[in-house]
Amino acid sequence: MGSAEIDAYIANFDLPTRVWLQTVRESLLSLLPKSEEAISYQIIGFKSEGKFLLYISGWKKHCSIHGTSKLLAAEIAEQYPSETKLVGTTLHFKPETLPSDALLNDIVRRRIEIARRG
Repeated sequence: MGSAEIDAYIANFDLPTRVWLQTVRESLLSLLPKSEEAISYQIIGFKSEGKFLLYISGWKKHCSIHGTSKLLAAEIAEQYPSETKLVGTTLHFKPETLPSDALLNDIVRRRIEIARRG
């Protein structure tokens, strides 16, 4: 599975969601340079060192980042309340509002730390 499959996934959405997915995808690939992207659970996943670290998905009225623990998701939502809404362990975003570089850097850094601890 590769970029063509992910491009096709992104192409299925309206413009704001496509822009959100493509922009966040590029940011995560930049922050995770050794990662591989793949469709997993019918959404975009980012795999590093054999483990999926994060997932992103598009929906009709929101976009999401998945793959965090409930605690990490709650901490991110609390730190960035103007950017995201917590639903279970999933961070929801408005398609018209891209997550800040600070939020993405924070979630990637913390998710890598958790993965390394096992």
